[in-house]
Amino acid sequence: MTKLRHGFKAEAERLALELRAELGLGRRDRVDPQALADLYGIPVVDASELEAPTGKVDYLAAVESGAWSAITVFHGTRRMIVLNDRHDPRRRANSLAHELAHVFLEHEPAPVLHPDGSRTWSDTVEAEANELGAQILIPTQTARELAIQGRDPDYVADQFEVSTHLARWRLNVSGGYVIRRRAKANR
Repeated sequence: MTKLRHGFKAEAERLALELRAELGLGRRDRVDPQALADLYGIPVVDASELEAPTGKVDYLAAVESGAWSAITVFHGTRRMIVLNDRHDPRRRANSLAHELAHVFLEHEPAPVLHPDGSRTWSDTVEAEANELGAQILIPTQTARELAIQGRDPDYVADQFEVSTHLARWRLNVSGGYVIRRRAKANR
């Protein structure tokens, strides 16, 4: 797991709360990432809507559907996010929040592939987008409170309409379960 620079998580939480406030939402409200994209004028397109040579998009969307979730396309200062519409709506919400995080963090665009055909990837950039995207969907303080209350990942996933995987991650990294266990042990 890539280590984020000191202070990044706190910065991400502040930014996520600011973005939520721009939507008129508090930290316990469910965020619709599409509404956030709309607010910032970032078009979001389903892969199946793209015009491409016959079979190319179908191959990516159906045959290799697990290989990718979303991608941000850059053109100058303009952005467009393409989502894999073969995925579950909750995974799509996670993916859209992640791609929006790249935009809000002003990550530099990079080619998808290196000249040798291998995928271009920055662990740090992806870790930052994972963190901010997750903070947008479930802020740390909210996750901590829910974990202390003993809420399980399925409950949290339903409340925020995100994947159970993301809800589990947010609850675990919040420290709330540790606080809950310690409080029970001290009774």
